[in-house]
Order: sequence, then structure tokens, then C-alpha cells
Amino acid sequence: MEASAQLTVFSAATALFSCALLIFALLSFASKKPHSKWLGVSCSAAVVVLLSYLESINAAGYFKASLLSSVYFSGIDVMLVTLLIYLMYSKKVMEPQRCRNIAISSFVLAAIDCASLLLNPFTGHALGYVLDEQVGISHWAYEPYLAYDAHLLFCYAVVASILALLVYKTLKTPAVYHPRYFPIIAMIVVIVLVNAVFLYLPFEIIDISVLLYAFCAGFICLNDTLLQERMLRRRVGDKVLDSLKQPVVFFDNECQLCFHNVDADFMLPAHDNPGIYTLEDFVENNGLGRDIKLRRLPQAHSFRWSIESSGGQRRYRCDFHTLRDPKRRVIGYLFVFIDISLEVDVLTGFQTKEALARGIKALEKRNVELMLETKATELIGDESRNVIGAVASTTDGEIRIKAKAVVLCTGGYANNTDLIRRIHPKNDLFNGAGAPGSTGDAMLLASEFGAC
Repeated sequence: MEASAQLTVFSAATALFSCALLIFALLSFASKKPHSKWLGVSCSAAVVVLLSYLESINAAGYFKASLLSSVYFSGIDVMLVTLLIYLMYSKKVMEPQRCRNIAISSFVLAAIDCASLLLNPFTGHALGYVLDEQVGISHWAYEPYLAYDAHLLFCYAVVASILALLVYKTLKTPAVYHPRYFPIIAMIVVIVLVNAVFLYLPFEIIDISVLLYAFCAGFICLNDTLLQERMLRRRVGDKVLDSLKQPVVFFDNECQLCFHNVDADFMLPAHDNPGIYTLEDFVENNGLGRDIKLRRLPQAHSFRWSIESSGGQRRYRCDFHTLRDPKRRVIGYLFVFIDISLEVDVLTGFQTKEALARGIKALEKRNVELMLETKATELIGDESRNVIGAVASTTDGEIRIKAKAVVLCTGGYANNTDLIRRIHPKNDLFNGAGAPGSTGDAMLLASEFGAC
């Protein structure tokens, strides 16, 4: 491609990239995301780099070409250092104090390098300029000196730091987060290779690594502020839903099935298109109509629900929520079904069947007698009201157990509405929806001895 054609294409690309980068910079400055201002500075510096490089290769006079080249090289320093600072803080790879120390050191070195480059038009100590009589891409050819080599060394050190930071962060994060980093790592490697080719091999074409550096800054901005985060949240959301090990079903604001996890498959028919299954179908097919009134959906509601399966009856606590945005507009309707046969916590997995089996084995090893179908009905106290035992009812009658100490660990009171009202008198909207055994009996027994 001839020099004039290259300049035309590069000028058009510069104009396009500069407009996009200015938009990204404004988005970053306006963003509430911590440290996004650094990304805005990096995008702004990328615009300066593009425009100064384009003007420098068009400049016919020595001073103008030299000054614009110095601005271009200084802009690269600012773009790379602010990009490094943004990634250090936003990716949280080290403690803030260490990030601050590195940021200060980088700024000091960048300031020294920029000062050296900006003095070059007057001293000629970093780059010499030789007039190109054939006038290819530029009117001037560079003659680099030691100060310019120091500039290159500093820039490559910053790029290597950015690359090492991203690789380290990738290795320390779960695979679901890797799309945040892989495209940027690949892009930086390509940019370094392209830049090295233009530095050390004689080509009569425009250095496109300038465009690639600017594109990288814009891509990171786009990646972190708009596209990738939304895509990533969706992927992470799927992982979270499937890791809960409890049925979760969500309908959108038009009552169409939006998503569900694999644990809710048994509650839903197999549909290739989830949009054809509605909230009304779900309520009707699963016998939820008594608790969920479609004409007046509640803001939040909890109730018990059971279903027959091959392993017997499965009992759940259903938590229903109408989700709204800050303007109180309905986002959708969420159902979370929690297996209450063992009161499994949906997030922590506390008291799973496996954990219960391990606990029973531990008791057997310590020769602790486990008495089933034995309900404590009364605590025994001495003259000083110290608890010295308990009365319990069994299938064979009542028994009295004397002990040096009594430990009460019988669960909660989520299925005792009266007790909920006593403890939380202001929360009159909450209805009991716990496991059948969560009636707070132990709390009532202990209250006779002033425990609660």
C-alpha cells in the first residue's frame, strides 16, 4: 500500500478510535466503580497518543515533528502507568499500601521519563531526527540515543508488570472468572510482538502498534464497564444457582419462565423454549395456588410445600419474593425451595445428611448414647435453680435423667408463630415456615430458669 493510502486509512482509524476512547473515558469518569478514574485517564492519554503520532508523521518542520513525537512518547508513559494503577487496585492483587507504593514509584519514574522526552526538542539528547529526502511515511527518520532506550525499557517494564499482574490474577481465580483476563493477556502479547517488529525491522509502513495500544486501553474499559461484566455475571449466576443444591425458579416481569437451576428440573416440564411456560402454569402444576394468589402476588411470602417422589414425600419451605428495582418496578418473581426434612441451609449446607452421618459416627466412637423419639418436656432444677437434669417422654413412658450439666441444642423456632410474635412483635408480616420440629420447645423450657 502506498504511503498516501496508508496515511488515509490510518487517519480514518485514528478518528474512529479517538471518538470511541473519548466516550469510554467519559463513561469511566462518570462511573461509580472504584478507581475507574484511572481508566478514564488512560483512555484520554490514548487519544493524545493517537493524535500526536498522526501529526508527528505529517509534520514537515523539525521542531514540530520533534515536539509531537515527545508528546506521543510521553502519552504512552501516562497511558501505561495509569492502566497499571487501575488494574492493581481494581483486581485487588495486593494490599492497598503496596499498590500505593508501586503507584507512586511508577509516577515518579514516568515523570522523569516524560521530562526527559519533552526536553528533547531543545537538546536532542534522546532522539535525533534526520530529514528523509524520499519522504516515505514520515518526513523524518529517528536516531535513538541512550535516553530513548531508557524510555523503551521503562515502557516494557510497565507492560511486563501489567501482564504479570493479569496472569497472576488469572491463576488465583476460579475458571468462571477467566474471561475477564484471557482476552487482555492475549492482546498485550500481540501488541508487544507487533511493536518489537516495528522497532527492530525496517518497514516502510505505519506503526500500527500505536493503534493496538489505544485499542487495548479502550477494550479494557469496555470489558470492565459494559460487556464482559454483564456476560460474566450471567455465567457466575448460573454457577451460583447450581451450587445451591436447592430448587430455584425465576419468572420475569411478564410472568414468563426466565431461568431455573438443575435442582428445579423435577418441578418443570422439559421445554426447549422457557418463554412458553408461565408463572400461572408453574403455580397450577405444582399445587401452589393455595399459597400464591396470582391476582394479587405478595411482596414476600414463605410457606410449606410437599411433593410425592420415588423416595417418599419431600417437604420444602418455599420462599417467594417479588423483586423490584429502585423505582419499585417489578423485575420478576423468585421461588426458592429449601428442603426442610433436615432443615438444610440453602447457602451454608449446614446439617446435610452427610454431616449428620458423620456426627452420629463421632458419637458412637465416644460411646455416647443416642436416644431417638425422646422429647424433653421439663428441666429439673435444685434448690438454687441450677439445672441438674431433664424429664423426657418416650414411647414407653416418662423418664427422668440426672446430669452434672444439661446442653440445649434443639434448633430454632421458625415454625412457632406465637413465639415469633413474642420475640419479634414488630414483624407482623412473617409467618412460620420452618421444619415441623422447629417450635422453640427448648427455649420455652429454658425460659422457666431465666435463660431467655
